[in-house]
Amino acid sequence: MRGLLILLLISFSASSQALEDPLDVLSITAQLEPTYAAKMIKGKVVVSFEVTTPVDSVGLDAYNVLSLSSQTQGAQVKHQEGKVWLFGPFQPGTIYERGFTYSMAPKKAMYFDRGIIWTQGQGMESAHWLPSRNDTRDKIIFNLCVKGQTPLRVISNGVLEVTQGMGRQDSCFVMEHPMSSYLLALVIGPFERQTQTTTSGVVIENYHRPQDSLYAAVTYRYSSEILGFLEKEIGYGYPWSNYKQVPIVDFLYAGMENTACTLFDQHFMRAAYYEDALGYFEINAHEMAHQWFGNLVTKAHDQDQWLHEGFATFYSWQAIRHILGPEQYQKELYTAAQELISGQSRQALQPLISDQGTSLDYYTKGAWALVQLQQLIGVEAFVESIKSFVHQYAYGSVTTSDFINVVARQSPVDLSAWENDWLRSSALPVDQIQRTLGGFPILAEYMALQQQRGLPLAQKAARFNERYNEGVVLWQEEIVYQWTQAIEGIDQKRLSTLLASEDHRLLIVLLNHYDQWGPQDLDGLVRQTQSSNMIVAMWAMWRLCNHFSQDKAIWLRQTDRQTRVQQQPEFRLLWLYLSANGQQPEEVHKTIEVALHGFMAPEYGYRIRSEAFSYFDLIGFKKSSATLAYLLDGSTHHYWRFREQCRANLVRWASQEDLTDLFRQHEGRWPQAVMDFVNRTYPDWIKTP
Repeated sequence: MRGLLILLLISFSASSQALEDPLDVLSITAQLEPTYAAKMIKGKVVVSFEVTTPVDSVGLDAYNVLSLSSQTQGAQVKHQEGKVWLFGPFQPGTIYERGFTYSMAPKKAMYFDRGIIWTQGQGMESAHWLPSRNDTRDKIIFNLCVKGQTPLRVISNGVLEVTQGMGRQDSCFVMEHPMSSYLLALVIGPFERQTQTTTSGVVIENYHRPQDSLYAAVTYRYSSEILGFLEKEIGYGYPWSNYKQVPIVDFLYAGMENTACTLFDQHFMRAAYYEDALGYFEINAHEMAHQWFGNLVTKAHDQDQWLHEGFATFYSWQAIRHILGPEQYQKELYTAAQELISGQSRQALQPLISDQGTSLDYYTKGAWALVQLQQLIGVEAFVESIKSFVHQYAYGSVTTSDFINVVARQSPVDLSAWENDWLRSSALPVDQIQRTLGGFPILAEYMALQQQRGLPLAQKAARFNERYNEGVVLWQEEIVYQWTQAIEGIDQKRLSTLLASEDHRLLIVLLNHYDQWGPQDLDGLVRQTQSSNMIVAMWAMWRLCNHFSQDKAIWLRQTDRQTRVQQQPEFRLLWLYLSANGQQPEEVHKTIEVALHGFMAPEYGYRIRSEAFSYFDLIGFKKSSATLAYLLDGSTHHYWRFREQCRANLVRWASQEDLTDLFRQHEGRWPQAVMDFVNRTYPDWIKTP
């Protein structure tokens, strides 16, 4: 994922087993009872399966099993070496059923956080909370029934059937079609729901926490339109019974395309409201496209990962083109191209058919490979190829060769050069990218405007005025940038027009590159944008306090209450940092310290907590027992980047002699995983007096 999405530079290691064992799981029906306080789950499972050759036993993947008992008379079960073994004998041609009860203490894949239980399959393996199959090629029908969690809401794949019994309300989810186990999802929490219906009749369930109702309409406003577009563009109706979207605080990724049940980072709900109304659009479209590419048609091997991510990225771009217009689409192509060219200069690219690639390969290069294929064979042949590919392999597994063979049947064009350039080579065909970009009118003019950099403003003023007035924001951004760099500067009338603009993209260019500010201009920007675009407001506040330090104290006093009452912790954190100039009375300094500690607390997402730790360090506050307690909590966080930041801080702080006594006081409270990390990284972390 790109742009506002976090670029996940995580290699996709080979995780799919070869189907050497004869087990073919048809369905798994489970009655589940997760317990938040104990951070464990127990359940009763019935698995239906076949075998391809005679065997005495078959195994389901299962980790951290605490208890296991057979529920099928005369049949044995056993947990050993990460598997639940079902004993036979078993013969081909017969469908078998085996039942068992189990309990697990998930170390990953199921998370118990802030009163919410949620799961993440891809990269974590659902077998950490439900015995199943890790092989993506084994497509299984899952039917989950979760024992009464009232008043919490239970969300999962499939159609919800609420059942009553034994004085409780159970939530049962029924699936019609099979899927890979990594796409299994379960969420239990205090969510509210809004629904949309597409023109084809697909019901979309949009969830949010009660305190986030303000953000829901903006976040989800394009969902129905995107899904309807994808159905028509792909040429295959939405393949599942319904579609759900659930925001999770501190989710592991930007989004995860579980079958008919996308989970995404709750941060993007606030971002859509306070920063960029389109901030969730690309995630939304990307995860929806996965319902076809990845969920309906699934890679056979890890080296074919681009068939998931490249296709989902390509179709998110097509949704942008259709709904947001050609300018935004062409900007996406241009930005992605620059990322690829930069990656090539760092020798960071891999062949697309590879299990050693990164998101830059599978997502960005994969999508660009499809752009080039569409140009090579023509739009009509491309559309028919995709339609045939999806219809032929629906609910099955595929390889890249399968896709190429489908395209070859739809088009007489020789694909060998495209296959070599885009799929099998680590080198990037930059010349092809440049020709493609130059063929788009908006991008052609944008690149021509870039060539004007360095020329006197007088030589390009007429062209700039003409292009700026045409309203293409991409051109306007480049023109505003060149205005800020001109020796002549920006005249006051033009500056006033820009400052009055509601387009945050132009304001950000101005804040990044313009230096001739007046205090009233920046103050006006803060007041104008603090409730509509947090990024612009924070930039303006930073510049105001740093450019006009003599008035800083007065301005901060005037905005104190304002930053307290607004639900924007990022804004308040920046205010606290700017206020801590070291010249206040001790009681004021202490108030700022206590406020920063408040933002380190687990009730906040990792982004806020990370900023609070960073500001605390920058200000130079003395570390206290409370600081260390929050850092220890963060050092076991499920999100690895934040966890590593906290652990690195522990190592760094532990090397400071004046903190030795404090660290010794907390030593017994350190989780073993943290102790192992610190001792391995910094063996002499406690100094001897």
